[in-house]
Amino acid sequence: MEGALSCWLTERNCPYSFSPFDGKDLLSGKEVWGSNWASRMVTRVCALDKEYVKASALSKCDQQQGSKILNLVVMAFAAQWSQAGKRHESAHTDCSSSSDSGTAAYGNRSDPPMEQLAEESFGRNTQKALWHKANRALSEASDNPSFQAVFAGIIFSLTQRPIDGTEVLEELQPSGTDELDSLFRVLDLDGPTSSLDAANRKMHDHRRKLREAKSPGMYNARAPTKLSDAHEETFGLLYWLAVMFDTLSAAMNRRSFTISDLESNFSRAGGSAKPKTTRHDSGLPQTYVLPEDGTNEEAAVWGDYFLREQSRTGQARSHHTRWPCDYDEAASCLADAAPVKVLLYRRLGQLQSLYYQGSLPQLIENGLEATMEVYNHWNNTYGLFIEDCTRNHEALPARIQSWYTLLTGHWNLAVLIFVDLIDTMDLAGMTLPTHASLRKSINFTDHLRDTAVYSISELGRCCRTGAESLAFTQSPDFHHAVNKAALLTEPWTVVLVRTFGYAGAILSRRLGLGKHVGPDLTAQTYSKERLQYCVDALSLLGKKSDMAMCAAELLSRYAKRQ
Repeated sequence: MEGALSCWLTERNCPYSFSPFDGKDLLSGKEVWGSNWASRMVTRVCALDKEYVKASALSKCDQQQGSKILNLVVMAFAAQWSQAGKRHESAHTDCSSSSDSGTAAYGNRSDPPMEQLAEESFGRNTQKALWHKANRALSEASDNPSFQAVFAGIIFSLTQRPIDGTEVLEELQPSGTDELDSLFRVLDLDGPTSSLDAANRKMHDHRRKLREAKSPGMYNARAPTKLSDAHEETFGLLYWLAVMFDTLSAAMNRRSFTISDLESNFSRAGGSAKPKTTRHDSGLPQTYVLPEDGTNEEAAVWGDYFLREQSRTGQARSHHTRWPCDYDEAASCLADAAPVKVLLYRRLGQLQSLYYQGSLPQLIENGLEATMEVYNHWNNTYGLFIEDCTRNHEALPARIQSWYTLLTGHWNLAVLIFVDLIDTMDLAGMTLPTHASLRKSINFTDHLRDTAVYSISELGRCCRTGAESLAFTQSPDFHHAVNKAALLTEPWTVVLVRTFGYAGAILSRRLGLGKHVGPDLTAQTYSKERLQYCVDALSLLGKKSDMAMCAAELLSRYAKRQ
Protein backbone atom coordinates (compact mmCIF):
# COMPACT_ATOMS: atom_id res chain seq x y z
CA MET A 1 0.00 0.00 0.00
CA GLU A 2 2.68 2.50 1.04
CA GLY A 3 4.72 1.41 -1.97
CA ALA A 4 1.95 2.43 -4.36
CA LEU A 5 1.25 5.63 -2.41
CA SER A 6 4.89 6.68 -2.73
CA CYS A 7 4.10 7.15 -6.43
CA TRP A 8 0.42 8.18 -6.27
CA LEU A 9 0.63 10.48 -3.26
CA THR A 10 3.61 12.79 -2.79
CA GLU A 11 4.10 16.50 -2.22
CA ARG A 12 5.24 16.58 -5.86
CA ASN A 13 1.84 15.65 -7.31
CA CYS A 14 -0.57 16.75 -4.57
CA PRO A 15 -2.40 19.93 -5.67
CA TYR A 16 -2.77 21.04 -2.05
CA SER A 17 0.95 21.02 -1.24
CA PHE A 18 2.51 24.42 -0.67
CA SER A 19 6.24 23.62 -0.86
CA PRO A 20 8.42 22.12 -3.63
CA PHE A 21 9.12 18.40 -3.35
CA ASP A 22 12.79 17.64 -2.64
CA GLY A 23 12.40 13.87 -2.40
CA LYS A 24 12.22 13.86 1.40
CA ASP A 25 9.33 13.45 3.80
CA LEU A 26 8.60 16.73 5.56
CA LEU A 27 7.89 15.03 8.89
CA SER A 28 10.63 12.40 9.11
CA GLY A 29 13.20 13.74 6.66
CA LYS A 30 13.54 10.30 5.05
CA GLU A 31 13.74 9.75 1.30
CA VAL A 32 10.22 9.17 -0.05
CA TRP A 33 11.57 7.01 -2.88
CA GLY A 34 14.35 5.52 -0.78
CA SER A 35 14.47 2.28 1.19
CA ASN A 36 12.61 3.58 4.28
CA TRP A 37 9.16 3.91 2.78
CA ALA A 38 7.29 1.39 4.88
CA SER A 39 4.90 3.54 6.93
CA ARG A 40 5.11 7.15 5.78
CA MET A 41 1.39 7.96 5.60
CA VAL A 42 0.51 5.84 8.62
CA THR A 43 3.12 7.69 10.69
CA ARG A 44 2.00 11.10 9.48
CA VAL A 45 -1.71 10.42 10.04
CA CYS A 46 -1.03 9.20 13.59
CA ALA A 47 0.99 12.36 14.26
CA LEU A 48 -1.86 14.52 12.93
CA ASP A 49 -4.28 12.86 15.35
CA LYS A 50 -1.92 13.61 18.25
CA GLU A 51 -1.76 17.26 17.18
CA TYR A 52 -5.57 17.46 17.21
CA VAL A 53 -5.67 15.90 20.68
CA LYS A 54 -3.20 18.52 21.95
CA ALA A 55 -5.44 21.26 20.56
CA SER A 56 -8.51 19.65 22.21
CA ALA A 57 -10.05 19.22 18.76
CA LEU A 58 -10.14 15.42 19.14
CA SER A 59 -10.85 13.39 22.25
CA LYS A 60 -8.30 10.94 23.57
CA CYS A 61 -10.97 8.24 23.41
CA ASP A 62 -11.58 8.85 19.70
CA GLN A 63 -7.84 8.85 19.04
CA GLN A 64 -7.40 5.51 20.79
CA GLN A 65 -10.36 3.99 18.98
CA GLY A 66 -9.00 5.32 15.68
CA SER A 67 -5.63 3.72 16.39
CA LYS A 68 -7.20 0.33 17.10
CA ILE A 69 -9.33 0.49 13.96
CA LEU A 70 -6.37 1.46 11.78
CA ASN A 71 -4.30 -1.44 13.12
CA LEU A 72 -7.18 -3.85 12.53
CA VAL A 73 -7.83 -2.60 8.99
CA VAL A 74 -4.14 -2.81 8.11
CA MET A 75 -4.19 -6.45 9.26
CA ALA A 76 -7.31 -7.17 7.19
CA PHE A 77 -5.73 -5.48 4.18
CA ALA A 78 -2.48 -7.43 4.53
CA ALA A 79 -4.34 -10.72 5.02
CA GLN A 80 -5.38 -10.62 1.36
CA TRP A 81 -1.91 -11.93 0.54
CA SER A 82 -2.07 -14.74 3.12
CA GLN A 83 -3.45 -17.42 0.77
CA ALA A 84 -1.65 -20.74 0.97
CA GLY A 85 -1.78 -24.08 -0.79
CA LYS A 86 -2.45 -24.65 -4.48
CA ARG A 87 -3.71 -21.14 -5.12
CA HIS A 88 -0.59 -19.49 -3.74
CA GLU A 89 1.70 -21.73 -5.77
CA SER A 90 -0.31 -21.53 -9.00
CA ALA A 91 0.66 -19.46 -12.00
CA HIS A 92 -1.62 -19.94 -15.01
CA THR A 93 -4.80 -21.42 -16.26
CA ASP A 94 -4.67 -22.57 -19.86
CA CYS A 95 -7.83 -21.55 -21.69
CA SER A 96 -6.78 -23.15 -24.97
CA SER A 97 -8.46 -26.32 -26.14
CA SER A 98 -5.24 -27.97 -27.21
CA SER A 99 -1.56 -27.65 -26.52
CA ASP A 100 0.37 -26.00 -29.30
CA SER A 101 3.56 -24.06 -29.72
CA GLY A 102 1.84 -20.88 -28.59
CA THR A 103 0.49 -22.20 -25.33
CA ALA A 104 3.59 -24.24 -24.59
CA ALA A 105 5.48 -21.02 -24.02
CA TYR A 106 3.22 -20.04 -21.16
CA GLY A 107 4.96 -22.23 -18.61
CA ASN A 108 3.60 -24.94 -16.34
CA ARG A 109 -0.16 -24.83 -15.88
CA SER A 110 -1.87 -24.96 -12.54
CA ASP A 111 -4.96 -26.76 -11.36
CA PRO A 112 -8.22 -25.33 -12.74
CA PRO A 113 -9.55 -22.24 -10.92
CA MET A 114 -12.56 -24.16 -9.60
CA GLU A 115 -10.30 -26.51 -7.64
CA GLN A 116 -8.36 -23.58 -6.22
CA LEU A 117 -11.56 -21.73 -5.29
CA ALA A 118 -12.86 -24.74 -3.40
CA GLU A 119 -9.71 -25.00 -1.31
CA GLU A 120 -9.85 -23.70 2.26
CA SER A 121 -6.76 -22.85 4.30
CA PHE A 122 -5.74 -21.18 7.53
CA GLY A 123 -4.69 -18.06 5.65
CA ARG A 124 -7.99 -17.85 3.82
CA ASN A 125 -10.02 -18.30 7.00
CA THR A 126 -7.89 -15.63 8.68
CA GLN A 127 -8.59 -13.29 5.77
CA LYS A 128 -12.35 -13.76 6.15
CA ALA A 129 -12.30 -13.32 9.92
CA LEU A 130 -10.21 -10.14 9.82
CA TRP A 131 -12.31 -8.58 7.06
CA HIS A 132 -15.55 -9.05 9.01
CA LYS A 133 -13.94 -7.86 12.24
CA ALA A 134 -12.60 -4.71 10.57
CA ASN A 135 -15.97 -4.08 8.92
CA ARG A 136 -17.75 -4.23 12.28
CA ALA A 137 -15.17 -1.95 13.91
CA LEU A 138 -15.56 0.69 11.20
CA SER A 139 -19.36 0.54 11.48
CA GLU A 140 -19.13 1.09 15.24
CA ALA A 141 -16.84 4.10 14.67
CA SER A 142 -18.95 5.77 11.99
CA ASP A 143 -19.04 9.02 14.00
CA ASN A 144 -15.36 8.99 15.00
CA PRO A 145 -13.59 12.01 13.37
CA SER A 146 -10.09 10.63 14.02
CA PHE A 147 -7.79 10.88 11.00
CA GLN A 148 -6.66 7.34 11.76
CA ALA A 149 -10.29 6.21 11.44
CA VAL A 150 -10.55 8.17 8.17
CA PHE A 151 -7.38 6.57 6.79
CA ALA A 152 -8.63 3.17 7.92
CA GLY A 153 -11.89 3.71 6.02
CA ILE A 154 -9.98 4.53 2.85
CA ILE A 155 -7.71 1.49 3.17
CA PHE A 156 -10.66 -0.78 3.92
CA SER A 157 -12.42 0.39 0.76
CA LEU A 158 -9.50 -1.09 -1.19
CA THR A 159 -9.70 -4.40 0.65
CA GLN A 160 -11.50 -7.11 -1.29
CA ARG A 161 -14.56 -8.58 0.38
CA PRO A 162 -14.08 -12.36 0.70
CA ILE A 163 -16.56 -14.37 -1.32
CA ASP A 164 -17.20 -18.07 -1.78
CA GLY A 165 -16.12 -18.42 -5.38
CA THR A 166 -17.59 -21.87 -5.96
CA GLU A 167 -21.02 -20.80 -4.70
CA VAL A 168 -20.87 -17.62 -6.76
CA LEU A 169 -20.07 -19.51 -9.96
CA GLU A 170 -22.77 -22.11 -9.34
CA GLU A 171 -25.33 -19.39 -8.66
CA LEU A 172 -24.35 -17.09 -11.53
CA GLN A 173 -23.85 -19.69 -14.22
CA PRO A 174 -26.43 -22.47 -14.27
CA SER A 175 -26.37 -24.80 -17.23
CA GLY A 176 -26.78 -22.99 -20.55
CA THR A 177 -25.93 -19.52 -19.21
CA ASP A 178 -23.44 -17.46 -21.19
CA GLU A 179 -20.12 -17.12 -19.37
CA LEU A 180 -19.67 -13.47 -20.34
CA ASP A 181 -23.00 -12.49 -18.79
CA SER A 182 -21.86 -14.16 -15.59
CA LEU A 183 -18.45 -12.49 -15.88
CA PHE A 184 -19.89 -8.99 -15.76
CA ARG A 185 -21.98 -9.91 -12.73
CA VAL A 186 -18.85 -11.21 -11.00
CA LEU A 187 -16.97 -8.00 -11.81
CA ASP A 188 -19.75 -5.99 -10.14
CA LEU A 189 -19.70 -8.01 -6.91
CA ASP A 190 -17.19 -5.73 -5.17
CA GLY A 191 -18.67 -2.30 -5.82
CA PRO A 192 -18.53 1.00 -3.90
CA THR A 193 -18.13 0.80 -0.13
CA SER A 194 -19.73 2.80 2.65
CA SER A 195 -16.34 3.09 4.39
CA LEU A 196 -14.96 5.23 1.55
CA ASP A 197 -18.05 7.44 1.47
CA ALA A 198 -17.83 7.96 5.23
CA ALA A 199 -14.11 8.74 5.08
CA ASN A 200 -14.63 11.26 2.29
CA ARG A 201 -17.41 13.04 4.16
CA LYS A 202 -15.27 13.24 7.30
CA MET A 203 -12.40 14.80 5.33
CA HIS A 204 -14.84 17.25 3.78
CA ASP A 205 -16.06 18.20 7.28
CA HIS A 206 -12.50 18.54 8.59
CA ARG A 207 -11.60 20.91 5.78
CA ARG A 208 -14.52 23.18 6.62
CA LYS A 209 -13.72 23.09 10.33
CA LEU A 210 -10.16 24.16 9.61
CA ARG A 211 -11.50 27.13 7.71
CA GLU A 212 -13.94 28.00 10.49
CA ALA A 213 -11.14 27.88 13.08
CA LYS A 214 -9.39 30.78 11.35
CA SER A 215 -12.52 32.94 11.02
CA PRO A 216 -12.91 34.93 14.29
CA GLY A 217 -16.47 35.30 15.55
CA MET A 218 -17.92 32.85 13.07
CA TYR A 219 -18.07 29.60 15.05
CA ASN A 220 -16.36 28.10 18.03
CA ALA A 221 -13.08 26.53 16.93
CA ARG A 222 -13.50 22.83 16.22
CA ALA A 223 -10.01 22.43 14.79
CA PRO A 224 -6.51 23.67 15.69
CA THR A 225 -6.03 27.34 14.85
CA LYS A 226 -2.44 26.67 13.82
CA LEU A 227 -0.77 23.56 12.42
CA SER A 228 2.90 23.06 11.65
CA ASP A 229 4.03 22.90 8.05
CA ALA A 230 4.38 19.12 8.27
CA HIS A 231 0.86 18.64 9.66
CA GLU A 232 -0.65 21.03 7.10
CA GLU A 233 1.03 18.98 4.37
CA THR A 234 -0.29 15.76 5.92
CA PHE A 235 -3.82 17.11 5.87
CA GLY A 236 -3.43 18.13 2.23
CA LEU A 237 -2.06 14.70 1.30
CA LEU A 238 -4.87 12.86 3.10
CA TYR A 239 -7.51 15.11 1.53
CA TRP A 240 -6.05 14.49 -1.93
CA LEU A 241 -6.00 10.75 -1.24
CA ALA A 242 -9.71 10.92 -0.40
CA VAL A 243 -10.45 12.94 -3.54
CA MET A 244 -8.48 10.53 -5.75
CA PHE A 245 -10.21 7.40 -4.51
CA ASP A 246 -13.60 9.10 -4.56
CA THR A 247 -12.98 10.05 -8.19
CA LEU A 248 -11.93 6.57 -9.32
CA SER A 249 -14.63 4.78 -7.34
CA ALA A 250 -17.39 7.06 -8.65
CA ALA A 251 -16.39 6.67 -12.30
CA MET A 252 -15.86 2.89 -12.05
CA ASN A 253 -19.21 2.35 -10.36
CA ARG A 254 -21.18 5.01 -12.29
CA ARG A 255 -22.00 7.04 -9.18
CA SER A 256 -21.86 10.71 -8.20
CA PHE A 257 -18.75 12.13 -6.55
CA THR A 258 -18.91 12.43 -2.77
CA ILE A 259 -16.51 15.40 -2.83
CA SER A 260 -17.75 17.85 -5.45
CA ASP A 261 -15.62 19.63 -8.04
CA LEU A 262 -15.84 22.90 -6.11
CA GLU A 263 -14.96 21.30 -2.79
CA SER A 264 -11.80 19.85 -4.30
CA ASN A 265 -10.68 23.13 -5.90
CA PHE A 266 -8.36 25.89 -4.85
CA SER A 267 -8.63 29.51 -6.00
CA ARG A 268 -6.49 32.60 -6.36
CA ALA A 269 -7.98 35.37 -4.24
CA GLY A 270 -6.06 38.10 -6.01
CA GLY A 271 -2.63 39.36 -6.92
CA SER A 272 0.02 37.34 -8.68
CA ALA A 273 -0.80 33.85 -9.89
CA LYS A 274 2.55 32.70 -8.56
CA PRO A 275 1.88 30.56 -5.47
CA LYS A 276 3.29 31.61 -2.13
CA THR A 277 4.39 29.39 0.71
CA THR A 278 2.32 31.02 3.45
CA ARG A 279 -0.71 29.03 4.50
CA HIS A 280 -4.24 29.50 5.72
CA ASP A 281 -6.76 27.30 7.48
CA SER A 282 -7.38 24.74 4.76
CA GLY A 283 -3.82 23.62 4.36
CA LEU A 284 -3.65 25.42 0.98
CA PRO A 285 -1.45 28.44 0.19
CA GLN A 286 -2.85 31.67 1.62
CA THR A 287 -3.47 33.12 -1.85
CA TYR A 288 -5.85 30.25 -2.63
CA VAL A 289 -9.43 29.99 -1.36
CA LEU A 290 -12.47 28.18 -2.69
CA PRO A 291 -14.03 29.98 -5.67
CA GLU A 292 -17.30 31.85 -5.23
CA ASP A 293 -18.81 30.91 -8.58
CA GLY A 294 -16.70 27.97 -9.69
CA THR A 295 -15.67 29.70 -12.92
CA ASN A 296 -12.16 30.87 -12.01
CA GLU A 297 -9.76 28.79 -14.08
CA GLU A 298 -7.01 29.31 -11.48
CA ALA A 299 -9.27 27.49 -9.02
CA ALA A 300 -9.88 24.38 -11.03
CA VAL A 301 -8.00 21.29 -9.95
CA TRP A 302 -10.01 19.56 -12.68
CA GLY A 303 -9.23 22.14 -15.37
CA ASP A 304 -5.85 22.14 -17.09
CA TYR A 305 -3.79 22.26 -13.88
CA PHE A 306 -2.34 18.75 -14.23
CA LEU A 307 -1.70 19.30 -17.94
CA ARG A 308 0.57 22.30 -17.41
CA GLU A 309 4.35 22.28 -17.67
CA GLN A 310 4.74 23.28 -14.01
CA SER A 311 2.96 22.70 -10.71
CA ARG A 312 1.80 25.56 -8.48
CA THR A 313 5.00 25.24 -6.48
CA GLY A 314 7.06 25.87 -9.61
CA GLN A 315 8.29 22.32 -10.17
CA ALA A 316 8.70 21.30 -13.81
CA ARG A 317 6.70 18.21 -14.70
CA SER A 318 8.42 15.29 -16.43
CA HIS A 319 6.45 15.43 -19.68
CA HIS A 320 9.31 14.35 -21.92
CA THR A 321 11.04 11.58 -19.97
CA ARG A 322 11.96 8.47 -21.95
CA TRP A 323 13.53 5.19 -20.89
CA PRO A 324 16.40 4.58 -20.32
CA CYS A 325 16.86 7.23 -17.63
CA ASP A 326 17.94 7.31 -14.00
CA TYR A 327 15.70 6.04 -11.20
CA ASP A 328 14.65 9.43 -9.79
CA GLU A 329 13.75 10.74 -13.24
CA ALA A 330 11.60 7.66 -13.93
CA ALA A 331 9.94 7.94 -10.51
CA SER A 332 9.25 11.65 -11.08
CA CYS A 333 7.64 10.93 -14.45
CA LEU A 334 5.32 8.27 -13.02
CA ALA A 335 4.48 10.47 -10.02
CA ASP A 336 3.53 13.30 -12.39
CA ALA A 337 1.47 10.88 -14.50
CA ALA A 338 -0.58 9.64 -11.52
CA PRO A 339 -2.85 12.72 -11.16
CA VAL A 340 -3.36 12.86 -14.95
CA LYS A 341 -4.85 9.38 -14.65
CA VAL A 342 -7.12 10.71 -11.89
CA LEU A 343 -8.07 13.65 -14.12
CA LEU A 344 -9.18 11.21 -16.84
CA TYR A 345 -11.45 9.46 -14.33
CA ARG A 346 -12.80 12.83 -13.17
CA ARG A 347 -13.64 13.93 -16.70
CA LEU A 348 -15.17 10.50 -17.29
CA GLY A 349 -17.31 10.85 -14.17
CA GLN A 350 -18.44 14.31 -15.27
CA LEU A 351 -19.39 12.88 -18.67
CA GLN A 352 -21.35 10.09 -16.97
CA SER A 353 -23.28 12.76 -15.05
CA LEU A 354 -24.19 14.47 -18.32
CA TYR A 355 -25.41 11.14 -19.67
CA TYR A 356 -27.58 10.31 -16.66
CA GLN A 357 -28.97 13.86 -16.55
CA GLY A 358 -30.00 13.62 -20.22
CA SER A 359 -28.02 16.76 -21.08
CA LEU A 360 -28.14 18.57 -24.40
CA PRO A 361 -26.05 17.06 -27.22
CA GLN A 362 -23.69 20.05 -27.34
CA LEU A 363 -22.92 19.72 -23.63
CA ILE A 364 -22.20 16.03 -24.09
CA GLU A 365 -19.91 16.77 -27.04
CA ASN A 366 -18.10 19.32 -24.86
CA GLY A 367 -17.66 16.62 -22.22
CA LEU A 368 -16.32 14.20 -24.83
CA GLU A 369 -13.86 16.81 -26.04
CA ALA A 370 -12.68 17.54 -22.48
CA THR A 371 -12.08 13.84 -21.83
CA MET A 372 -10.23 13.43 -25.12
CA GLU A 373 -8.03 16.39 -24.17
CA VAL A 374 -6.65 14.36 -21.27
CA TYR A 375 -6.36 11.21 -23.38
CA ASN A 376 -4.36 13.00 -26.07
CA HIS A 377 -2.14 14.75 -23.52
CA TRP A 378 -1.25 11.38 -21.97
CA ASN A 379 -0.44 9.84 -25.35
CA ASN A 380 1.89 12.73 -26.20
CA THR A 381 3.69 12.71 -22.84
CA TYR A 382 3.52 9.99 -20.19
CA GLY A 383 2.11 7.40 -22.58
CA LEU A 384 5.39 7.39 -24.50
CA PHE A 385 7.32 6.61 -21.32
CA ILE A 386 4.81 3.88 -20.44
CA GLU A 387 5.37 2.28 -23.86
CA ASP A 388 9.12 2.36 -23.20
CA CYS A 389 8.52 0.63 -19.86
CA THR A 390 6.43 -2.11 -21.46
CA ARG A 391 9.09 -2.80 -24.09
CA ASN A 392 11.83 -2.89 -21.44
CA HIS A 393 9.81 -4.44 -18.62
CA GLU A 394 12.47 -6.86 -17.37
CA ALA A 395 15.19 -4.19 -17.41
CA LEU A 396 13.29 -1.81 -15.11
CA PRO A 397 13.97 -1.40 -11.38
CA ALA A 398 11.36 -3.32 -9.39
CA ARG A 399 9.60 -0.23 -8.04
CA ILE A 400 9.37 1.34 -11.48
CA GLN A 401 7.91 -1.95 -12.74
CA SER A 402 5.32 -1.86 -9.99
CA TRP A 403 4.37 1.79 -10.44
CA TYR A 404 4.06 1.79 -14.22
CA THR A 405 2.13 -1.50 -14.18
CA LEU A 406 -0.51 -0.17 -11.80
CA LEU A 407 -0.79 3.16 -13.62
CA THR A 408 -1.21 1.44 -16.98
CA GLY A 409 -3.92 -0.87 -15.68
CA HIS A 410 -5.89 1.99 -14.13
CA TRP A 411 -5.53 4.20 -17.20
CA ASN A 412 -6.73 1.62 -19.68
CA LEU A 413 -9.73 0.64 -17.55
CA ALA A 414 -10.87 4.27 -17.75
CA VAL A 415 -10.40 4.20 -21.53
CA LEU A 416 -12.57 1.08 -21.88
CA ILE A 417 -15.33 2.62 -19.76
CA PHE A 418 -15.05 5.83 -21.78
CA VAL A 419 -15.42 4.21 -25.22
CA ASP A 420 -18.38 2.12 -24.06
CA LEU A 421 -20.06 5.32 -22.87
CA ILE A 422 -19.41 7.02 -26.23
CA ASP A 423 -21.01 4.10 -28.09
CA THR A 424 -23.99 4.12 -25.72
CA MET A 425 -24.62 7.85 -26.16
CA ASP A 426 -24.15 7.75 -29.94
CA LEU A 427 -26.59 4.85 -30.30
CA ALA A 428 -29.10 6.60 -28.04
CA GLY A 429 -28.98 9.75 -30.18
CA MET A 430 -27.71 11.86 -27.29
CA THR A 431 -24.77 13.32 -29.23
CA LEU A 432 -24.65 15.58 -32.26
CA PRO A 433 -25.60 13.48 -35.34
CA THR A 434 -22.76 14.81 -37.47
CA HIS A 435 -20.20 14.00 -34.78
CA ALA A 436 -21.66 10.56 -34.18
CA SER A 437 -21.56 9.80 -37.91
CA LEU A 438 -17.96 10.92 -38.14
CA ARG A 439 -16.93 8.75 -35.19
CA LYS A 440 -18.65 5.77 -36.81
CA SER A 441 -17.07 6.37 -40.22
CA ILE A 442 -13.52 6.39 -38.84
CA ASN A 443 -14.12 3.55 -36.33
CA PHE A 444 -13.18 5.99 -33.57
CA THR A 445 -14.17 3.93 -30.55
CA ASP A 446 -12.92 0.69 -32.10
CA HIS A 447 -9.45 2.19 -32.41
CA LEU A 448 -9.38 3.43 -28.82
CA ARG A 449 -10.73 0.11 -27.58
CA ASP A 450 -8.22 -1.95 -29.58
CA THR A 451 -5.32 0.16 -28.32
CA ALA A 452 -6.42 -0.25 -24.69
CA VAL A 453 -7.01 -4.00 -25.00
CA TYR A 454 -3.59 -4.50 -26.58
CA SER A 455 -1.92 -2.49 -23.80
CA ILE A 456 -3.77 -4.46 -21.12
CA SER A 457 -2.92 -7.84 -22.63
CA GLU A 458 0.73 -6.77 -23.00
CA LEU A 459 0.72 -5.98 -19.30
CA GLY A 460 -0.54 -9.49 -18.64
CA ARG A 461 2.17 -10.94 -20.86
CA CYS A 462 4.94 -8.98 -19.12
CA CYS A 463 3.79 -9.96 -15.63
CA ARG A 464 3.24 -13.69 -16.20
CA THR A 465 5.19 -16.11 -14.07
CA GLY A 466 6.52 -19.31 -15.55
CA ALA A 467 9.48 -21.64 -15.62
CA GLU A 468 11.96 -18.74 -15.62
CA SER A 469 11.95 -16.29 -12.71
CA LEU A 470 11.13 -12.67 -13.49
CA ALA A 471 13.62 -9.96 -12.60
CA PHE A 472 10.97 -8.62 -10.21
CA THR A 473 11.31 -11.72 -8.01
CA GLN A 474 14.98 -10.95 -7.40
CA SER A 475 14.33 -7.53 -5.87
CA PRO A 476 14.64 -7.10 -2.08
CA ASP A 477 12.23 -4.14 -2.18
CA PHE A 478 9.04 -6.20 -1.83
CA HIS A 479 7.74 -8.80 0.62
CA HIS A 480 7.78 -12.39 -0.60
CA ALA A 481 3.96 -12.39 -0.66
CA VAL A 482 3.95 -9.91 -3.57
CA ASN A 483 7.31 -10.39 -5.27
CA LYS A 484 6.08 -13.03 -7.73
CA ALA A 485 5.07 -10.28 -10.17
CA ALA A 486 4.42 -6.54 -10.25
CA LEU A 487 0.64 -7.08 -10.56
CA LEU A 488 0.51 -8.42 -7.01
CA THR A 489 1.64 -5.05 -5.61
CA GLU A 490 -1.71 -3.48 -6.61
CA PRO A 491 -3.43 -2.33 -3.38
CA TRP A 492 -6.82 -1.79 -5.06
CA THR A 493 -7.25 -5.26 -6.50
CA VAL A 494 -10.70 -4.75 -8.00
CA VAL A 495 -9.33 -2.15 -10.43
CA LEU A 496 -6.98 -4.64 -12.09
CA VAL A 497 -9.55 -7.44 -11.93
CA ARG A 498 -11.99 -5.29 -13.88
CA THR A 499 -9.22 -4.16 -16.23
CA PHE A 500 -8.26 -7.69 -17.28
CA GLY A 501 -11.85 -8.91 -17.02
CA TYR A 502 -13.19 -6.27 -19.42
CA ALA A 503 -10.31 -6.76 -21.85
CA GLY A 504 -10.82 -10.53 -21.68
CA ALA A 505 -14.53 -10.12 -22.42
CA ILE A 506 -13.78 -8.02 -25.52
CA LEU A 507 -11.30 -10.61 -26.80
CA SER A 508 -13.74 -13.43 -26.01
CA ARG A 509 -16.49 -11.76 -28.02
CA ARG A 510 -14.11 -11.52 -30.95
CA LEU A 511 -13.43 -15.23 -30.69
CA GLY A 512 -17.15 -15.93 -30.70
CA LEU A 513 -17.77 -13.54 -33.59
CA GLY A 514 -15.00 -15.12 -35.67
CA LYS A 515 -16.66 -18.50 -35.20
CA HIS A 516 -19.78 -17.27 -37.00
CA VAL A 517 -18.59 -14.78 -39.64
CA GLY A 518 -16.03 -17.01 -41.30
CA PRO A 519 -12.48 -18.26 -40.81
CA ASP A 520 -9.71 -15.74 -40.14
CA LEU A 521 -7.02 -17.82 -38.53
CA THR A 522 -4.69 -14.88 -37.94
CA ALA A 523 -7.32 -12.88 -36.07
CA GLN A 524 -8.50 -15.94 -34.15
CA THR A 525 -4.96 -16.84 -33.08
CA TYR A 526 -4.25 -13.25 -32.05
CA SER A 527 -7.43 -12.99 -29.97
CA LYS A 528 -6.86 -16.35 -28.28
CA GLU A 529 -3.26 -15.51 -27.45
CA ARG A 530 -4.18 -12.09 -26.07
CA LEU A 531 -7.05 -13.62 -24.11
CA GLN A 532 -4.63 -16.09 -22.56
CA TYR A 533 -2.49 -13.21 -21.31
CA CYS A 534 -5.55 -11.70 -19.60
CA VAL A 535 -6.52 -15.05 -18.06
CA ASP A 536 -2.94 -15.49 -16.84
CA ALA A 537 -3.08 -12.07 -15.19
CA LEU A 538 -6.41 -12.85 -13.51
CA SER A 539 -5.10 -16.21 -12.30
CA LEU A 540 -2.11 -14.39 -10.82
CA LEU A 541 -4.38 -11.88 -9.09
CA GLY A 542 -6.39 -14.88 -7.90
CA LYS A 543 -3.64 -15.50 -5.37
CA LYS A 544 -5.37 -12.83 -3.29
CA SER A 545 -8.75 -12.36 -4.99
CA ASP A 546 -11.71 -14.73 -5.32
CA MET A 547 -13.24 -12.34 -7.86
CA ALA A 548 -10.14 -12.62 -10.05
CA MET A 549 -10.17 -16.42 -9.86
CA CYS A 550 -13.88 -16.52 -10.76
CA ALA A 551 -13.23 -14.22 -13.73
CA ALA A 552 -10.35 -16.41 -14.91
CA GLU A 553 -12.56 -19.50 -14.68
CA LEU A 554 -15.40 -17.93 -16.68
CA LEU A 555 -13.11 -16.65 -19.43
CA SER A 556 -11.41 -20.04 -19.64
CA ARG A 557 -14.76 -21.82 -19.99
CA TYR A 558 -15.88 -19.46 -22.73
CA ALA A 559 -12.64 -19.75 -24.71
CA LYS A 560 -12.69 -23.54 -24.60
CA ARG A 561 -16.14 -23.55 -26.23
CA GLN A 562 -14.94 -21.52 -29.22
